[in-house]
Amino acid sequence: MRLADTLHAQGAGDAIMWSDYDGYIYAIAGNKDRKSVIACYNVSNDSWNELPFNPNWTSTDDGASLAWTGGEYIYALRGEWEEKNPNQDFTCYHIPTKTWRDLSSIPKSEGVGDGASLLWVREYPAYIFALGGGSCLEEPGYNFYQYNISGNDWEQLESLPCPVGNYVGNRLGFANEHIYYWQGTPKNESKWKGDGTAFFMFEFESSPPSIFDTDPGTYPSIFGTHNGTITPNQTMNVSKLYTYPCVGTGGHTEYARIWNSTLDEIARWDGYKGDWHNISFNETFTLLPNKTYNYTIKTGSYPQIHHTPALPTANGWINCTEFRDANGKIYYGGIPAIKLYFFLMVYKV
Repeated sequence: MRLADTLHAQGAGDAIMWSDYDGYIYAIAGNKDRKSVIACYNVSNDSWNELPFNPNWTSTDDGASLAWTGGEYIYALRGEWEEKNPNQDFTCYHIPTKTWRDLSSIPKSEGVGDGASLLWVREYPAYIFALGGGSCLEEPGYNFYQYNISGNDWEQLESLPCPVGNYVGNRLGFANEHIYYWQGTPKNESKWKGDGTAFFMFEFESSPPSIFDTDPGTYPSIFGTHNGTITPNQTMNVSKLYTYPCVGTGGHTEYARIWNSTLDEIARWDGYKGDWHNISFNETFTLLPNKTYNYTIKTGSYPQIHHTPALPTANGWINCTEFRDANGKIYYGGIPAIKLYFFLMVYKV
């Protein structure tokens, strides 16, 4: 079944992804010759809506890529929009305000090119993984990176065993706790080690971090102070807390304390800057299985809430002893929609 045509001619600078934040598909269409636009597609009524394009960009091209990171932001590589001149542009788009913010450039000296790709997965929420693609001179590309979302910095990882490049298109996928990439290069050309048909799997040296995740909550929403207990069913290291915001709002946690007789950890919000959905505790700490910990979480704006006194999760229980909303009204069934997590990643081929 043919759907509504894109609002702009498609080209080598195309990229597409889906956002669970609002249920829309986001796409960039175009190339260096026809310029590019970004638009979102509404699945429910088969319609496209053009969005503001990055004011510092005119177009995208070979290696353009998009990634949604589980919240209000979409990240983008611009690609090889200026042939022969290396380009490393990397940016993010804020869905609620429809604004762009340029970020640290991907450190690929020869420029992003064919086969560049971005990948974000819930199992490793603090990072975006990226292939740099081939060079702007159409040479093979061996570079693989991870981008630290909260720190806005890149780290180059071990080189690919077989290079990517020459053909456009996303090369990364994730399944069963592994990253996969396919080569997608010409066959029977000597400079393309792997003969253009190589397919590889990357193994992480450590398992995905345990995440205490309540999953998104429900409406109605109001900010206030949540008190209760958390009882994990496995050991988990914690350094950050993420708050699920209501769509189109700035829902967040302003203060969090987790404690019992053996630990007492606090995290404070630093305002609407950077990765403001997440707050960091003063140090990394460990929650032990079948031990009960108290929490106090003070929220702001419109965070999502679970309107229940007790909630089972994949990694344990969270309970509400009292929720006092911004108007001073007290409830005994108001659990904040949050994630507690820690991330440290090393990988091997």
